[in-house]
Amino acid sequence: VISGWVREAGGEASAISVDPAYTECAHGVRGVGYADAAAMAGAVAGADLLVLGGGGLLQDYDELDEDALERFPAFGATQFAQYALLAAALDVPYVALAQGVGPLRGASARRIASHLFASAYAASLRDRESAALLRAAGCTVEWPVSSDPGWAWRPATASSSRAAGT
Repeated sequence: VISGWVREAGGEASAISVDPAYTECAHGVRGVGYADAAAMAGAVAGADLLVLGGGGLLQDYDELDEDALERFPAFGATQFAQYALLAAALDVPYVALAQGVGPLRGASARRIASHLFASAYAASLRDRESAALLRAAGCTVEWPVSSDPGWAWRPATASSSRAAGT
């Protein structure tokens, strides 16, 4: 859905991926390996915008910890924070789109989430509970609550794929 919006706006989407070749084949967007620091930095530096989303990327079911930010690639949810921090360091605006936030049980996770949302160019949240959790974590920016754009995704049918020559 997001890459379709990018194409409609005249842009070219890339995606950070565990399997870049599969991402390119299955989704028609350039894949960038999540563990390839040079490729990722180059892709982000050449981008007009970094989009984190949609989904529940900022939570501490998986590791979301300030100490883990020093390791690349970080594991768990910390890797998503690294993407936003990389964009900020390269002066590339980032958007946190349709995020479900939480749980944020640790103080470190709350600081990371608050900082990322307070520093975002734009953001939206999937539910009121996420908005309340961000406020409780110290984020003073009020972002809108909206549905995840993934709900608008429709897989291509076999006949439409053949007609498009894919």
